[in-house]
Parts: sequence; C-alpha cells; structure tokens
Amino acid sequence: MANGDQPPENTPAAPSDGGSETGRANAAGAQQPAESRTTGAAAETAPSTSRTPADGAGAHKSDEKPEQPDKAAGKGGAGPGADHRRRSREQRDERSFQERVAAAEREKRQRTDSLRSLQEGGLGARAGRDWIGTMSTKVSGGSLHYAFGDMHFHQVGVKRRGVRVDHMPAAAAERLGQDRIASIPSLAELRRAVEHKSLILVRGADGTGRLTAALVALLGWSGLGGAAGHDGESAVGVVRIDGPPGLIDEAELRPRHGYVLDVGEHDWNAHLENELGHLTNLATRTRCRLILLVPEHRPPPPGPVVEHRPPSTVEVFERWLTQEADEYGITPDISPTALRTVTDWLADESSPSKAVEHAYRLVSGLAEGRTADEVLADLPDHVREDVCTRLSERRPILGRCFMASVAVLHGLPEATVSKAALDLARRIDETWKREEGKRPLPTWEHLNTWLEYAGATTRQAREPGGGRFVELRQRARATTTLRVLWEEQPTIREPLKDWLFELGEDDSIEVSVKAAHAVGLLATLDFEVVGRWFLRPWCKSRRLKDQRLAAWALEVAAQDPALEERVRRHLDHLSHGTLGECAVAIRTFGSRIGVREPEQALAVFETASRRLNLSIGEAIADAVSYLYTPATAEMIIARLARWAMSEHGGSRYAAAVAFLRLVAAPSRPWRMVSPSTPEQRGALVDRLVLLWANALTLQLVEPSSDRPRPAVPDAWPVFSDWMAEYDDELALRPIFEGVLRGSEPEWERLRAAFRLHARLLLHRGSITSELHARLVRLTAGLGSPGS
Repeated sequence: MANGDQPPENTPAAPSDGGSETGRANAAGAQQPAESRTTGAAAETAPSTSRTPADGAGAHKSDEKPEQPDKAAGKGGAGPGADHRRRSREQRDERSFQERVAAAEREKRQRTDSLRSLQEGGLGARAGRDWIGTMSTKVSGGSLHYAFGDMHFHQVGVKRRGVRVDHMPAAAAERLGQDRIASIPSLAELRRAVEHKSLILVRGADGTGRLTAALVALLGWSGLGGAAGHDGESAVGVVRIDGPPGLIDEAELRPRHGYVLDVGEHDWNAHLENELGHLTNLATRTRCRLILLVPEHRPPPPGPVVEHRPPSTVEVFERWLTQEADEYGITPDISPTALRTVTDWLADESSPSKAVEHAYRLVSGLAEGRTADEVLADLPDHVREDVCTRLSERRPILGRCFMASVAVLHGLPEATVSKAALDLARRIDETWKREEGKRPLPTWEHLNTWLEYAGATTRQAREPGGGRFVELRQRARATTTLRVLWEEQPTIREPLKDWLFELGEDDSIEVSVKAAHAVGLLATLDFEVVGRWFLRPWCKSRRLKDQRLAAWALEVAAQDPALEERVRRHLDHLSHGTLGECAVAIRTFGSRIGVREPEQALAVFETASRRLNLSIGEAIADAVSYLYTPATAEMIIARLARWAMSEHGGSRYAAAVAFLRLVAAPSRPWRMVSPSTPEQRGALVDRLVLLWANALTLQLVEPSSDRPRPAVPDAWPVFSDWMAEYDDELALRPIFEGVLRGSEPEWERLRAAFRLHARLLLHRGSITSELHARLVRLTAGLGSPGS
C-alpha cells in the first residue's frame, strides 16, 4: 500500500446545489455579517489566493524549500529515499474515506500492541544506562515515575514562562520512609547542609539516587519546620526550567518547602557560577531550600557541595524485597542459590533503582505463582547473558540474523520473520564484500534450529490455512537482543541500519510499525546517532510514510522516563520547522505523549493548523482521533468547536477534518461525551451543530481556477449516515435542527443539499418514505423570506 507525498485530494462528494456553500459555520443559528466571512481554509481574515492551498503541498510556498532526495539520505546512501530515490513520486492514496478511517484504526491497534509488547519486555524501565522501575503514582499536575534510585516527574499542567514546579504527593513521600531507604553514605552530610544553607549542590552520576537522597533530606528539613503541603501534596518538589534560572519567580516557590533543580545539560551549566548568587538570594527570600543536582563530570563549583555516594545495591534489594513481599502478602520462597545469583548481578551495579526493579519483578512473579528460578530467568540481566552467549556461538550461522529478525518482528507470520532474517544476512554479506562463489550463505538450515537459538517458538493461526506466527518465550528478549546488537556488535550497525530502513518501507503496516518502534528503542540507547541516521532524514522528508515512521519511533523513545524531556524539546523544535517536521511533531503528540498531556498536544495542533496546509490538517485529524477517549472527549469537542470559529482558515479546516474523522468511526465516539446537566447537554448540542455546519459549508479555493470547492468532500456522505438514524437516535434531532437553521443564502443551499441527500437515501432504500418525509419537513419554514 503506497502512501503519497501529499494527502489525498478527493473529488467533491456533495451535490452541485449543495457544493457552493461558503462562510464560517454558525452555532445554533448564530449569524455574522456576510462581508466578514472567509472562504474557509483558503484565507484568514480575507480571501487570498496567494495563501490558498491548491493541493497537499500547502499555501505557504516559502515555508518549505524543495528537498533534494539525495541529501535527505544518510551517509553511504542510507536513509529514507536511499533505496527508493530512483522511483517516481508515489501515487496518491486513492482509497475511500471509510477505507482510510479503517486503516487509521488498524494502525492505532498495531501501534498499541507493539508498544505493549515492548513495555512488557522492559521499555520504560530503563533510563539511559540505569534500570528504572515502572511503578507510577500521581503527582501535582502530572505523574511521578518512581525510580527508587532516581525519580522522574512528568508534568502535564500549564507551563508558565518556561518554568514548571511539581510538588510530590504526600502518599509518594511516605514511601521514602526510613524502612524503605537503604543507607546512603552521603545523606547525613546532605542533611546537615540543608539545615544550615539555603542553596546546596549535590554532585554525582545520573541514576545513582541523587534525586531520592535530595528529596529525603528536604522532607526531613521541612518536617522539622512544620511545613505542610497543599491538597495532598508534600512540602517538597522538583523545578524544571526551559532556560536560565532567572526565569524562576518567587511566587512559584512556597515558604518552608524544599525544591530540587537538576542542572543536567542546560546551556547555562557551563557558567553555573554566575547563577549561584541569584539562586541563593531566591531561596533566602522565599525561606525555602534549593538543591542543585550537578553532573559528576563537572568541576566542583564554589559553594557548599556534597559529593553523592550511592547506597549498596544489595542492601537496597534486600529492603525492597521484604517491603514488596509484605505489600503482596506473600512470604518470598527464594533459595540461597537464587539470592546469590541476584547479588552477583548487583555486585558491580551503582544504580539502586536496578536493585529495586529486581526486587519488584521477583516478588510480582512469585505472587503470580511462578518459582524464583523462572522469574530470574526472565530478568534482563539473565537474558542479556544468554543473548551474548548465543551470539558468540559459531552455529547456526543464520541463527544470529533470525534472532535479530525475531527481536524486531516477533508476533508476525513466520514467513515474514524468516524472509527478513535472510535479507539481513544478505546485507551483512554485502557490507563485508564477500567474494561471489566463496563462502556462500548456508542453505538447508532448519527453522527449529533457528527458533531454539533465538529463544522463540511458533503458534498456529486461528483460522485454517493462516500459517504460523513467531513468538518469543521471554518478554524481555526482544528489547534485550536489540540492545546487545547495538551495544556489543558494532560490525553490523551499518547493515542493521539499512535493514531497518528497508523494513520501514514494507507495504505491511505491521512490519513498518515494528521497524519504526525498533528504531525508537535504539534511540533510547543513543539518541544523537539514531537521530542523525533515522529521525532527521525521516523528519525532513516530504513523504507521508517517512513522517509516520519518525513519529512512531519518537513515541517509543518518549517512553523512557529519562529521555522523555529531551524528546519533548525535540518535538517543540520540530513543531516550528518545515511542514514535514511540523507534521512529525503533530503525529508524535498523537500518541501516549499526547494522552498524558492532552492540553499541550491540542495547543500544538492549534498553532500548527494556522499554517493553512492540507497535510497538516490531515496529521491533526489522525492525532486527534488517537487522543479521543472518554477522559478527553469533552475537552476535544470543545477545542474543535473553538477552532471552527477561528479567524484562521487553517484552524477551521483542521476542525472539520478532525471532527469528521471522529464521527465516522464505527464506535460513534461522539457518544463518549456524557453531559450530566441540561446546560451541559445544550452546550454539547451547540458544539456539534457548529462542527457539522463548519464541515458541510467550508470551502477551499484553487489558485489556478479561483473556484471554490468543498474543503471536506466526505462530510455529506457521513452526515447522510446520521440522517438515516434520525428515528432511532433522539439525541440527533436538535443537531439537525441547529444545522439547518440559518437565514443566509448559503444556508438555503445547505438545506437544498440536505433534501437532495434525503432523496438519495430513499432511492437507495436506506430510509423509509415516512422518514424521508420527516427529514424534508425539517427544512420547511426555515430560511430567509422569499427563499
């Protein structure tokens, strides 16, 4: 299935006497002066053919320079376009609207399933090179990912001037009690410093528990002073800034509260000394405590510096093993041999969070009725040792490639996985320029040998003749195998890169999604290199498929708690870039990132929609349909209604295509909004009226002909489906009355189109003659005098 370079351009589906409506839609019959109306997405405050999107390339001609395919490719010819740059431009997507909606639903299911599989294998539990637990709890304005060694806060509230302040929930603070925290050698020194100094610097390696130590010290200090949090919050929090520390305002810090600021890789880190005076004065004036986390590799700045020394990971494991077992209500039945195995793994480990992760996985597995040995066999440490051992074996030769193929494509048909394995073998062979006729690739290797080598098995399809599917025996093997291949096998990185590009080009959505998700997993290991090899070329491409691949990869990278903030900064940069980059940012926010922060995602969509481009509108429609859930339905409907009334034609177009995507879904997702009062029901009806009127009347103007055409030609066929349900859906009746109520000439044309579509439904046998008569009567008595 080929994806075109631009979004599909459909012939108008509305009848001729209903296809020339113009103007902005009015809610519940509200009118506006004719001279203030625009021709839809073709203009902003006044019609302008110079800004009219003639096709999917968009209206802003200077917004995106023509791209040279060769330059979009990576070094050595790799990159999106490397294997297909000699092709002509791909054909446009000729599928019907309903077929596209069904394909979007299938894509969403595939992405969800693939992400779930990766998370079961450990995605989201690693932060850089430190193991991070996946337990999560609520935080003020966001969520708290408790890493047990380090903590990661993810803000979903409003960002003010680049400053975010997240206060830790009191329930989460209670989990930092003395019985949970192992002995931190530097904690006593840190507590003394917090007692006497307003600003303290803690220097140490990332992932070794610096943040946890800082929070414990601040909780002790604030508790001595009798400080109390607000609305279930504790008296400690984390400050995040997108810029210099001067952005922090006194009003954002509470007296007798403690705050942590991670200096990290901020631009001002290089001249931190210049910022210490301001931060010290800020902490003193607000009577709070401020701890700065400074990277280990940075020279000690002036001022009170505490050198962080992490706790014993074995002690952390033993404490959390006991606590987790108590919470599960079980007695951990672990043999001395199994315990010795874990302590051996942790002997050289500096990250306490990895120890907690082992304890959590072990106890949860025991609670499921598994033995300790079975649980330990699935732990990433054990799986990694096994993968490294298998890769060092000389035979089966093609087994290594099959192992890589299963790691990326597990869950897919065996024929697909085996073919991909052979393709990878050929690419490795070509990279090392094996002479033709010498050392040929082996033949007659048995599939069962490959399966055993890769730690995989097959299952028969449910339907007869459906073939076999390849599954991994251990959930952690897929992510672990990819990490080992990337980190321990540098000789195959180039062919692995080209192979993943080739998989991304596959016609199967299942293969493409899994290839992109594998790239996203690699990005959690080396974001800079993967960005240069994959993400940057995909983002700069004008091909819709490349933009989707970039978004799918980024949605996986953002699952890593330590990388999420970097991905967000990257998305902010993309949203202000070329049309292709902006579309990638939109599609990435149309994922779990946007589900966690729907307000931010919708704000990005609204700003992007003003670029008056059809491809941007289609990307917004895809993203909104992903974010639409019972929890976000009311917010999204309200936001789309606001866009439909915008002075920006692009926002009205985005509202039309996004709304149509929602109401066309078989599940009728507009029903997710459940107003509880008459006022709320009335507001919902007004919004649906506004959105339907906008979708049915909005027009685009072709600069080549200066003739308007329906902006959303599929609106009338979908609206006709609603018309056919008039008798069965009482809630639809006030919506029809609102859409048809209007006294301007364009609304008379809309009513004429309504009557025509009613006749078409009758002619097709979709409605009875009685329902046809009732529908026609809806338009009687409406309209301007003499119409």
